[in-house]
Amino acid sequence: IDTGGKVALPQEEWQISKTSSNQAKSIIINYLQSKGINRLDFLLLTHGDMDHVGNAKYLFSSIKIKHLIVPLGMTKTNSFRREIKPYLGKTDVIEVTNQVQIRNFPFRILHPFKSGSAVNEDSIALFAKVGNLNVLTAGDLPQDGEREIASRYPDLKIDLLKFGHHGSKTSSNINVLNHWQVKYGIISAGRHNRYGHPKKETLETISRLKIRAFNTQTNGMIRFVYNYDNDKSYFQTFTKDFNDSD
Repeated sequence: IDTGGKVALPQEEWQISKTSSNQAKSIIINYLQSKGINRLDFLLLTHGDMDHVGNAKYLFSSIKIKHLIVPLGMTKTNSFRREIKPYLGKTDVIEVTNQVQIRNFPFRILHPFKSGSAVNEDSIALFAKVGNLNVLTAGDLPQDGEREIASRYPDLKIDLLKFGHHGSKTSSNINVLNHWQVKYGIISAGRHNRYGHPKKETLETISRLKIRAFNTQTNGMIRFVYNYDNDKSYFQTFTKDFNDSD
């Protein structure tokens, strides 16, 4: 789900580096290959922002990807034509709304509800039961979108939430998260990022609702591991492992 990527800002010629680091290869591809994964059945891009899709081109050139899933309307955008389409090869593209459920895809698609232009408001929201936890991830979906999901799916309960928009105050509505009864959360945000994510308001929401949160800024890479043999699950970070009793 998403690939990361750098947001390009205007630069003077002297500011442009002659060499560029490829995080897709050094992190994503190396990690997958270390787990013996050399093909993907599904790559999903929640929306069109460069910090979510910018590294996709490198995955297409290094790993066989069977299906690419994007929100309905994204294939008509300039970013898709420039950043995705030239590198697709034989990958099948599937545009989705919540009315589309894909064969053998382990997540249920809850959002978007209609075609859009792949902006934050059009982000794909995914729900799945992984082991003993209900999991939700929704890209950069703002609070209005969270409220819409809660309204359309009133019985939805979420144990593990990937906080929207990197912990921005534009996401993570406190009333919705309280209704979902969120227990665990993951914040994906770069250390010392220019936007100041996660925002104070989101951290206050996490504190008020007593959500156990993991943050890539302090925890590094975060894995949720579920063992089918003994029906046990735990979180694994760079420094230590955490189970339900921690």
